[in-house]
Amino acid sequence: MSVDRTVVSVMGRFHAFDLARELDRRGRLARLFTSYPSSLLPRFGLDPAMGRTLPWVELSTRALRKVAPERGRRHAPWFARRYDRWVAAQLEEGPSAFIGWSGQCRASLERARDLGMTTIVERGSAHIEVQRDLLAAEFERAGLRPVLPHPAVVEAELAEYELADFVQVPSEFARASFVERGFDPAKILVNAYGVELGAFSPPVRQPAGFRVLFCGRASVQKGIGHLLAGFAALDAPEAELWIQGAVEQDAEHYRAECTDERVKWLGHRPQHDLPSVYREAHVFCLPSIQDGFGLVVPQAMASGLPVVVTSSTGAADMVREGVDGHVVPPGDAAAITAVLRNLHADRERLRTMSAAAAERVGSGWSWSDYGARAVELLERARAMCGHAPVVIPGPGAATTLRRAG
Repeated sequence: MSVDRTVVSVMGRFHAFDLARELDRRGRLARLFTSYPSSLLPRFGLDPAMGRTLPWVELSTRALRKVAPERGRRHAPWFARRYDRWVAAQLEEGPSAFIGWSGQCRASLERARDLGMTTIVERGSAHIEVQRDLLAAEFERAGLRPVLPHPAVVEAELAEYELADFVQVPSEFARASFVERGFDPAKILVNAYGVELGAFSPPVRQPAGFRVLFCGRASVQKGIGHLLAGFAALDAPEAELWIQGAVEQDAEHYRAECTDERVKWLGHRPQHDLPSVYREAHVFCLPSIQDGFGLVVPQAMASGLPVVVTSSTGAADMVREGVDGHVVPPGDAAAITAVLRNLHADRERLRTMSAAAAERVGSGWSWSDYGARAVELLERARAMCGHAPVVIPGPGAATTLRRAG
């Protein structure tokens, strides 16, 4: 009996490499298209023979973003179209499904449909219009010049949503954003991301002091201003806030104006350094204005950190309120302060929550678990055609799948 195999296409990497690796381990990967050089694929557990790559796109976009960030943003849609057309020209008969990353797969979706594949757009954030509107409101509130998705990107994504058989998202927050925009719930798949459990683990003993950690690109979208304000109101002279990651241009003024010596701007570090950074912290905070999931959240929990996230951060799905973390409203610095104050004052509770966080991630949140759910979703997506909803068990909220007739 033939086995259904899937094509995965991504300009860049994102979690597409994790998806491709897990599909390949199960004999379900037909091909990985990417702009990453093939020589880098083994670093992520991928067989270079399974990949087709267009590295000049990756090198060009990275160089442009580095030397001229604004030009890089303006030209991003052009590079995405070039990559998409290249993928479309490479697609062949045989695979049963195609998964393309949003904003870069319109032509390849059309070609995959012509070849009889089930087509899925992978969207890692909220619906593009919801993302745009949430960010516009936040920039206005902060009195900053808005940096929003390029109109060409919005247009391309909307077309992709309509073209595809399904849109796949990582969280209930992201799913709800599509429903809010009138999107057919029958076309939405949900599969929460995973974490490499072998790479992240709690420290042998809790470090001294009280250290709050943020990991990721510090930006308006990630709520960095609210985190700084919330921490500033914490009356704990020995406490520290570590900001691990590059600072986006829209958040540079926060760093320039920050005079609190307790705040440490660590800058970017390679992925393999992150486990040791997590083990030096006591609490993790990701107060995003919008975030489809936040891969750093399960990493932090696997490292034994209680997490503080907003209800607009998709990884809130995995947080058990008051058990292994807290969910606060987006843009609420006072709520962040209150949570940090309580955790700082009750170290026994902090230790209990730390153990609960590590335990939580160990059950259903590995990349292997994600891969198993991905295969089941693909199988049922292929089979469904106008049937009643099917509930697929997941580690958080149940996943509902129904294909529109």
